[in-house]
Amino acid sequence: MKNIANPFLIVAALLAALMHPSAQADCAGGSLIDVKKSYASAKSFDAQGKQLEAFNAYLGAQEYICETNPYEVEAATRAAALALKLAPAEAQRGNLDDAFRIYEHGGHYAKADEVLMMLIRAAPDSPPAFEKARSHFENRATPAFKANDAVRLKITGAYQVNVKHVADVQAMPAAGVARALKREAVEFNDAYLRETVQVIQNRTDSVTDMAATQRSMSTFAAYKQKWPDDLLKQSRATLGTLRQWGSVTQEAALRNTVEQEYARRLEHHIDALMKLYGGAPDLLENAIDYVHMLQLDAGVSKARVLKIRALALKLGDEAQAKRRFILAADYFDVAGDDAKRQAARDQLNKSAMAQVQPALDAMQKQAAQIQAQYSDPAKVQALREQAEAMHKSFEQTRAQQKDSRSAAALEAELGL
Repeated sequence: MKNIANPFLIVAALLAALMHPSAQADCAGGSLIDVKKSYASAKSFDAQGKQLEAFNAYLGAQEYICETNPYEVEAATRAAALALKLAPAEAQRGNLDDAFRIYEHGGHYAKADEVLMMLIRAAPDSPPAFEKARSHFENRATPAFKANDAVRLKITGAYQVNVKHVADVQAMPAAGVARALKREAVEFNDAYLRETVQVIQNRTDSVTDMAATQRSMSTFAAYKQKWPDDLLKQSRATLGTLRQWGSVTQEAALRNTVEQEYARRLEHHIDALMKLYGGAPDLLENAIDYVHMLQLDAGVSKARVLKIRALALKLGDEAQAKRRFILAADYFDVAGDDAKRQAARDQLNKSAMAQVQPALDAMQKQAAQIQAQYSDPAKVQALREQAEAMHKSFEQTRAQQKDSRSAAALEAELGL
């Protein structure tokens, strides 16, 4: 038997739909029950003096629902009052992000703007911070802002965007680009690169020449004291920031300047590292990093990297011919030739063993002599008697010194 729908239920459903048409429409808002619960929680927290918890619950009580929210005005009024207490305390503790959020959601939009400007002034070289500020002030200028925040604006008073804030934000990309270019010009430092090559070239492979080893260690220590930071790593980070500024600015001329200068500097750095500073394998590795930053077509990028690796391989062969095995192994590492790198390390170990072998042979010979000497009972007895004689002589000398001091004291006492 087929199920037959109850006609009375069908009629009731149709009447409900006619009386509440919004119930059948899509609504992204919350429910009256939810905001009622949030409001009750806020009042409870408020009574207990839990201001932050109360503030957050009052925000929940202001949520958009698909019908009139009877709690919105009272919740916004209490949130605005609490924000004036909570936000300054957070700012004083250095929690500017929290202070901004509280002012913003509390409806104190001018104060929120001030805190936001403090945040971006603390990060003048951060393109993401600039984008956040630009988006913030663009939203302030839209009709949606006044419509969506009408209740809060009515409670906290009229709001006007500070035109100086907007101008300061708009000036950030140009100022950031200028600082990045200036800073990067210092970071790709010729003196630093020359001294890096000198330190690497002055390393010794000898394990027995202590004077040469000491000189290498002293030179390296002085170098690290003068140049404690990896300037090429900083250079790449600054160039990355430069390119970010080019991607976020809305000024076409500035964007073109950034793209041209970014590519020009990378090309200059790659060329300089290969032609002037190839004496340090690590600097050739940095040249490869700069090639990757150009973001060329895969085939072009691979060809340029192979050119640098070929140079490293050539310099590695030259170093190995001069028996500079540590230097050769480092070059082969940059070249990506694992077999040659291992061969250089094997030769280094063989050379080291050859250098220390005479000393090892001498030590073994001395050990054999000592062992032979102490395996002869007569010699052992003679050494024992010699030691006992030395001990007796030492004791006699101490006794004589003691008697001499005693006689001197007696003469002093008698006035002699």
